[in-house]
Amino acid sequence: MKRGGYLAVAASLLLLAGCAGDQTEPSDRGERSVTETLSEAALRTRNAWGRKPQTYKPLKNYQLDLYPTRREFETGKDAELVFALRNTDRKPVRLEDWHLQQSDNIRLLIQNWFPGTEEPDPEAWIPLNEDPADPDLRYPLDLMPGNQALIPKALPFIRDLEVSPGAERRYFVKAELTLETVKVETGVFGIAVRRGKDE
Repeated sequence: MKRGGYLAVAASLLLLAGCAGDQTEPSDRGERSVTETLSEAALRTRNAWGRKPQTYKPLKNYQLDLYPTRREFETGKDAELVFALRNTDRKPVRLEDWHLQQSDNIRLLIQNWFPGTEEPDPEAWIPLNEDPADPDLRYPLDLMPGNQALIPKALPFIRDLEVSPGAERRYFVKAELTLETVKVETGVFGIAVRRGKDE
């Protein structure tokens, strides 16, 4: 599926409008981002040497916690969930397969939290993700004991979501790391979206 395809599917299933942002043409002034430059360099290296995508050995002993740092949002504004990945162990942890693009390290699943519902429907989860631009573009991340890394994940549907004044729309959410070296996920949590003050 093309990058951004999951977002379109998720938006239609959630009955949300305007979740897809405008796409702009690349600058003709020759400006290039660091990610673009590194991505092309990595591709040339793989083509030159005929290398297959690298695999990473799973870690056996680690203690990592993943949790959201914010759960309330307003319409009319850009919104993103920010997750903290904390090393709760007494020894350092090295994640060899950390994605250069921070948001690629998180996979999100979401569903409507309807009034009167206490638990999410196991069959109703919708993936809210974009495919990594270059899944092989990675670098090691070292987390010392007690330290954390922050991982943002955009929620583009919230800006144009329709919410009645004084009301809110709620969603069940869960997230997991996309890494091969560790298996870390959040529990199910809820987010609330209220009408923006300027709308």
